[in-house]
Amino acid sequence: MRTEEDLTEASVGTDHLRGVEQKTATTVALDFGRIMLPLTPVHVQLQLFSTPGQDRFWFM
Repeated sequence: MRTEEDLTEASVGTDHLRGVEQKTATTVALDFGRIMLPLTPVHVQLQLFSTPGQDRFWFM
């Protein structure tokens, strides 16, 4: 799953690059990660969700 897309002119004014001028992609959804924990006798799947740091996601 990919939650980032290339930066375009459409992000000017939304994505601030101060201090990360080399950044070429931006998050377009929630960050997501998944890890399997092989615990005996069952496997546990841990799913992690987080919000990106951009101001536009403040309400999440």
